[in-house]
Amino acid sequence: MRMKGNDLFKNGFYNDALKIYSDVIDISKNTAFFDVRLLSNRASVYLKLGQYDEALQDAEEYILQCPKCWRGYAKKALALVELKNMQDACVAASIAYYYERNLFHNFEPFRIIFGSSMEKRLFVCRDTLSLSNALRTIRTLNHWQNLLPVIILENGDYLVSLHTIDCDLFLSDGKVNELLIKNCILVGGEGECSIIFDDNHCVGFAEVFKAYNVSFRTRFSNCHFLPDSVVKLTHCSFQSSNNSYTSFSCFGELKVDSCKFYNCTNGGLLVVGDAEVENSTFFGNGVALEVREGGRLLVRKSRMYGNKRQGLLIGPKAKECVVEDCELYDNELSGILVVNCASDVIIKGNRIYDNDESGITVIINSNVSIIENKILKNSRWGIDITSSRAVIKENKLHNNQCGGICVENSCSSGMSVIEYNDICNNCGPGICDDEQLSKASENKFQNNKEKRNQSTAQSEAKLCYYCKKPENKLKQCTNCFTAQYCGRKCQKSDWKNHKKVCDRFLSDGSIVVNYVRKPIMTEHLSPNKHDPFKTSERAPGLLPVGPQYCPPPNTTTRFIVKISAGEVDRDREDFNPSVVRLYDRSLKIDGILTDADQIRHLVWQHGAMGQLYNFFKKLFMWAKGPEHGKLRVFTNEFPPYQHW
Repeated sequence: MRMKGNDLFKNGFYNDALKIYSDVIDISKNTAFFDVRLLSNRASVYLKLGQYDEALQDAEEYILQCPKCWRGYAKKALALVELKNMQDACVAASIAYYYERNLFHNFEPFRIIFGSSMEKRLFVCRDTLSLSNALRTIRTLNHWQNLLPVIILENGDYLVSLHTIDCDLFLSDGKVNELLIKNCILVGGEGECSIIFDDNHCVGFAEVFKAYNVSFRTRFSNCHFLPDSVVKLTHCSFQSSNNSYTSFSCFGELKVDSCKFYNCTNGGLLVVGDAEVENSTFFGNGVALEVREGGRLLVRKSRMYGNKRQGLLIGPKAKECVVEDCELYDNELSGILVVNCASDVIIKGNRIYDNDESGITVIINSNVSIIENKILKNSRWGIDITSSRAVIKENKLHNNQCGGICVENSCSSGMSVIEYNDICNNCGPGICDDEQLSKASENKFQNNKEKRNQSTAQSEAKLCYYCKKPENKLKQCTNCFTAQYCGRKCQKSDWKNHKKVCDRFLSDGSIVVNYVRKPIMTEHLSPNKHDPFKTSERAPGLLPVGPQYCPPPNTTTRFIVKISAGEVDRDREDFNPSVVRLYDRSLKIDGILTDADQIRHLVWQHGAMGQLYNFFKKLFMWAKGPEHGKLRVFTNEFPPYQHW
């Protein structure tokens, strides 16, 4: 049938050929008998019939299945020419040429559309020297029918520095050297094609620049997409070890599609101009993606994860930002932070989860619309609004550690609106708005921890370890504090078996951590304290603490300690996430635990929010010791919530 369609096509019966190709595609697609050449054949028919969008669609589908065949790229180029997209047509034509070097002579449609002019503007580079020669040559070329020169890179690394590139390509003001790359298209061939900017110089991309399938790496350089430039990046990757600047900055007009920004020490991409980002990933960076100072950003269908700060930083003074259908997760600070943005910030339809602070944080006179997002399992609030106004509608906020939504401090632009949200299973209040700064209605609340209590790991059904009978008051083994018995007789009968596992039970059910005495609470309560700065405050209604209210514990029995962990100092250089603070009611234990990452995680997962500050959580735990500067903290069960 395909051959019959080919005969009809050759004889000019394009509609008949189209019907045959389409019928066979519909019948055989997604089967083992499907012939992918049918897509290329049908693309040719669509080109003849002037149906250029359909031709482009078939060509792109053919490329997905045959990425090393020139035919798909050639027909994509022809369709793009007719759709008046000459620059993308040049990219497709150059890739077709890469796979078929006689294309401009042997493929008649190319001879008609491009003639010999485009072939003269193609430069195939195999090393840094040929790249340098190509960059020098394209500066002398004039535009012809909007055809930009195309540099095709063979597989390999291209080291760009003052020592490897023609020095005439650099501009210098006596202090800074800048390599200016403009009015060209850079295309990576098959395999990994990496341009490495090695020296401490700037790289400026100016006027019109496009890159396809190229890896850019900088060591000490920083790259700018300059003002008034029009830049498009497709299937490219960006990596930088520059710890002084955000390595890739947009000051002009930028489009990013299917790119990867990763392991950029200070930050991935900074937008101060206008940028559209789609289908891209940002991971392992400082800040993944940032827009500020009059910049505009549209980011869609992208992922920002595993970054050392925020997934997305909006502001200060970003002019416009729309975030749609993205995933932001596992970032060390908030998923999204909005700072001092007065208008036009829309966060819609995203999944924001497992971030080490709040899912979305909005501060300092910002105005934000947060709509139809899924905000899950973040280490602080789902949404945290401070001195700002937000419209929060139709979001799902589940399993966030501090609570669903927190609204603090008034804002001159008006009250926040919180409507039609699904707020469930958060380890804190569904909505915390003590100052009544928001209008809330039609929200669904379920299983949020509205009261100040804590999770317990104790089983409701208590059974004797030996006789298996249920009992309300079981006695624990005084060594492991895990095995429980209904009486001394059962404990003695089970000892032969239990002694083999007792130490393992102790090890599995507790953690030994470093204890350093720092009597913060003791000093705060001292009547001789004259320091006006209070290092610790206590909320009203708490029971008093001190040796007169509770006998000091000894080192042989378990006792209850109050452990607190906060996030307020996370931005300080000396912030240590492995340190938590603790004291017992007698204040014999009053200090900090170091190397206590697991304890901090338990506090944020199971603890109650502080009464004075919502950036602290507290958890009452069993402890034993200290001995030789070590304290054993039990993790197999927690005591009931205490009111001191």
